[in-house]
Amino acid sequence: MKRGWKLLISTSGGGVLFAALCPVFLHVNLFELVAGVAEIPSFCRSRADVIDSLRSPVPIVSWTREGFVTETGLIIPLPGIASLPEHSPILDEIRLRGVEIDPNDQRVYGLLPIFHWCGNDPIGKHIARVDVAFLLEYVDRNASFEGFGCDSATGWGWNVSCFYGYEAWLKTKGRAQ
Repeated sequence: MKRGWKLLISTSGGGVLFAALCPVFLHVNLFELVAGVAEIPSFCRSRADVIDSLRSPVPIVSWTREGFVTETGLIIPLPGIASLPEHSPILDEIRLRGVEIDPNDQRVYGLLPIFHWCGNDPIGKHIARVDVAFLLEYVDRNASFEGFGCDSATGWGWNVSCFYGYEAWLKTKGRAQ
């Protein structure tokens, strides 16, 4: 028998087996399932969302080498950072959510989405509050942390491995968040 037919028969057999056993194991009406109105119970533990926030966010429109630029044209410099990079996917993500200036130590904080790429990870959506200057310092020193591109963020966010590396690095500086 040719390979294509074997694949078709095995796939069809799996579909028939699923259709026969679905109501038994999932307690779901097959007609409701096909119609798209059945709720299928999850076999995985639920994923929790971790959403940090800013106390007094300041909207940011862009950034220059000197700092973040607000809607009013005010430039917010980052303590300890002489010059911001010309292009940065991480700063793009932070800019979208605004920044907060700590009134006590003038540190600048932003929100950065974290991509928990493993389906077994107990965290689903994750928006982390980060010290932007420390984050840029960490990224500058660890741009290729364990083979991950820690100097960039995808549409899903910053790699969770890079984020955990950043948190561990902050602890060594005595600045755990």
